[in-house]
Amino acid sequence: MAVDPLRPGDPEAVGEFRIVGRLGQGGQGIVYLGESPGSGQAAVKVMTGGIDRAFARELAAARMVDEFCTARVIVADLDHDPPYVAAEYIDGPALATAGPVRGAALTRLAIGTVTALAAIHRAGVVHRDFKPGNVLLGPDGPRVIDFGIARLVDATTTAGSPSGTPPYMSPEQLSGDTVGPAADLFAWGSTMTFAATGEPPFGRDTFAAVAYRILHGEPALGGLPEPLRGIVARCLAKDPSARPGARTVLLELLGEPSDPPGASAAPAPESRTPDDRAAEAELSRGARAAAGGGRGRVSRRALLLGAGAVAGAGAVSGGVLWWRSARGPASGGRVAGPDAAGSPDASGSVTSTTPAGSATPAAQDRSPSATASPERTVVPPRPEGQDIVIAMQSAITVKPMADLTFDGALTQSEFAAKAHGRIRFHPEVSFSPQNCAYAMTVTPAGEPAMDVAMVLSEGSTELFVDGKPQGEREPRGQDYLDMVVTMSGIGVILDLVGRTERVDAAGLRYSGSLPAEKAPGAIQERLAGMAAWKTSELKGTRINWQLELDRQNRPRLFVLSWVTEVRGTELASTYSTTFGGWRQGEIAAPG
Repeated sequence: MAVDPLRPGDPEAVGEFRIVGRLGQGGQGIVYLGESPGSGQAAVKVMTGGIDRAFARELAAARMVDEFCTARVIVADLDHDPPYVAAEYIDGPALATAGPVRGAALTRLAIGTVTALAAIHRAGVVHRDFKPGNVLLGPDGPRVIDFGIARLVDATTTAGSPSGTPPYMSPEQLSGDTVGPAADLFAWGSTMTFAATGEPPFGRDTFAAVAYRILHGEPALGGLPEPLRGIVARCLAKDPSARPGARTVLLELLGEPSDPPGASAAPAPESRTPDDRAAEAELSRGARAAAGGGRGRVSRRALLLGAGAVAGAGAVSGGVLWWRSARGPASGGRVAGPDAAGSPDASGSVTSTTPAGSATPAAQDRSPSATASPERTVVPPRPEGQDIVIAMQSAITVKPMADLTFDGALTQSEFAAKAHGRIRFHPEVSFSPQNCAYAMTVTPAGEPAMDVAMVLSEGSTELFVDGKPQGEREPRGQDYLDMVVTMSGIGVILDLVGRTERVDAAGLRYSGSLPAEKAPGAIQERLAGMAAWKTSELKGTRINWQLELDRQNRPRLFVLSWVTEVRGTELASTYSTTFGGWRQGEIAAPG
């Protein structure tokens, strides 16, 4: 691993270790390269995020994981100020920087990493962030590191907010469904695809686009050879129950008969018999020899946590950082998705009727006849802008269409409009007013209502007013339409929330504030345009927002207020949008 110079404020020593360089930094702490006369080189993680009961449980569970597959912990002093963990320093690059792997080397890598997962699952632990950055290519074979967000199996198989690195997350992680060992196998399949081709199977552009492909698309396996290709394809099944277990994958890679379906789940550690342990150790030795030349000694020393809680911390926050760096201009592209749409009625069944008072019936809303299954409650995001964005994107990528009502006005003026209808978020398009399709009725103050359909098609946006395509000409009521689309657009809302440094929360309600000049460009342009200002004149004004989520982390209410001061009087222009009936579906062109 690359060693960076120390920075001002870094410690000279931690415990018995003299600190000589930096290895990385993540959500839990800073990882240093340390040296000790008695222990040699070590990756020393200084914990800055505090120690809670969940962390203690993870340490207890990780003690059961065989050290051959991760990194030996030298010392863990959780009573030290600050707490730290020192683990074996793995002198080798991460798979993420090693380039494509071919031939026998790819087979050895697959065997070594899935052996590690088998041992991790056998210990009753789910990794939850398996990825190329958490696989170190040591001199004696690959090591799986970073248990920073790992959980015990019994604590993990519950619904929760998304955690992990987006290109390697499983469908159940994105949708807030139950997460267990099968999620690690999905990530393993994605990682092996990256190892062979240099790209994860569902891409690595925007979070929303990748999440949509993971949930609805087919993996791109490139030149992944057989038999690994077939094994990886099964690991990438959308349904967790259809994926093989780590032990089954390992046996197939070794050419042994695989376990029957349902036999891959590991027994709890306390239920393992001496025969179980002996058989496991023998299997591990054989797999280790195949993967790394047999130089690693298999032992059962206590292991506190993997080296990525110690040596790979630089990638712990990769999900959030990757999303922020990947956000770019709107691509306008589309990913083929489900054609179906429907709205559950009081009995729970899906109907194909247009909601009362919604938009023009000319805009098609294709709906199935199916039964809606009850939705389970997920954990709400923390009051941090980027966490809220990731949770919302994950939730509405699964069911991207909703009913909408809008009411907004520029204060102290007659510029106002109301709207009702449907909105369809397109996660494959970057944050902009153009990443939502609409079928709605817009009613400007004092003017006739207009039926509007805004359809995303083949990299462009088609606009229909009263059933007629508008082409390049400006439609009537363009300014009102721009106000509705900008202030209610999901992409713009996500961008605004993600830019907010401080967020307050009360249950499922969140609020924030930021200077108008720091708001997304689309909001600045719309506010300045409505007020007949230049965007530079927005300086000194503020934008306040309120967001309420439903129990699946989808927006129910969004209120944006633009606060200005005129002659000592504070004025607020308010734009309010409600969302409901989230479902799958498409908005197609009229006719």
